[in-house]
Amino acid sequence: MMQAFTQVLYRLLDNPEYIEPLRREVEAIVAVDGWTKAGMDKMYKIDSFIRETQRIDVGGICLSAPVCGASVTDARS
Repeated sequence: MMQAFTQVLYRLLDNPEYIEPLRREVEAIVAVDGWTKAGMDKMYKIDSFIRETQRIDVGGICLSAPVCGASVTDARS
């Protein structure tokens, strides 16, 4: 979960043009519904941004896991 959140933050920092539209969406919805489940369910742009980040960066999350099960030796020796 923490890696997904970190990747969303990295994607947002890499694409600052999305910050203001996402902020406007959150401010408008929180002004009407507050930080409720109903309000969170209306945050379509945030949801889309998170889902798209997970779709695009799925390989980045897996790269932190060990890939090779055996040791690798230098072919020159």
